[in-house]
Amino acid sequence: MKKLLLALSLFGLFGSVSAQMNIVITDSSGAVVTGSTVNYTIPCNLLDTRIWHITNAGGNQITIKVKKTILTLNDPGATVYFCTDINCYSPSQTLSLAVAVAGSGGSELLTTDHFPNNIAGVTLVRYTVINQANLSDSAYFLINYTSVCSPGGINSPSIVKPTVSNPAPNPASSYFTVNYKLGSTNPAGAKMVIYNMLGDRVMETIVEENEGTIKMDVSNLEQGIYFCNLESEGRMLSTRRLVVTH
Repeated sequence: MKKLLLALSLFGLFGSVSAQMNIVITDSSGAVVTGSTVNYTIPCNLLDTRIWHITNAGGNQITIKVKKTILTLNDPGATVYFCTDINCYSPSQTLSLAVAVAGSGGSELLTTDHFPNNIAGVTLVRYTVINQANLSDSAYFLINYTSVCSPGGINSPSIVKPTVSNPAPNPASSYFTVNYKLGSTNPAGAKMVIYNMLGDRVMETIVEENEGTIKMDVSNLEQGIYFCNLESEGRMLSTRRLVVTH
């Protein structure tokens, strides 16, 4: 009888912990990656940027931090860094600032970056989203990068990173403009995409030149905070924060 009661109590304990697992991590296409490893083969001479969404499936607001753990690095000169909310962290920083995530589907963006430093090899990074009030309600995923150098890749021309200027005006009520440079990125497939705070894509425009100025109409957007992302083939190249007021 005692064994039965113990088993039931343990079942209840683990059941309550499982019920508290409210953090869900998805990739840019909406596929759930919580607790899994995602694999990417990337050029060794290019910066790889990915967009992820951290969603709070619980009913109450939570405060989270994101922890970066490098398990394997292809080269000592390679870099791995990330951004949460509107904050980006240096390659040496492993823990983010606290970020509040609203309940009932509230979401925050996480971006991850890796530059292999022109060296082929494997980099394995774990990102853990930690609920500051309840460690059992934390989640993680791993990114497994395999960097590949094309023939003569190490002697490739210097890589120029893409850039986007701050939106102007900001806050904006009707229109805003940004100046952009794609750097070494091929303009084919490049876009300027606007996301709201939930990670929903609300606007986009095609980028046709290697550099230039983009003007976008936000008069129909609701007031709030948005992110202007320069993207190419599903990869985020650069991002800026935009406030819309009416």
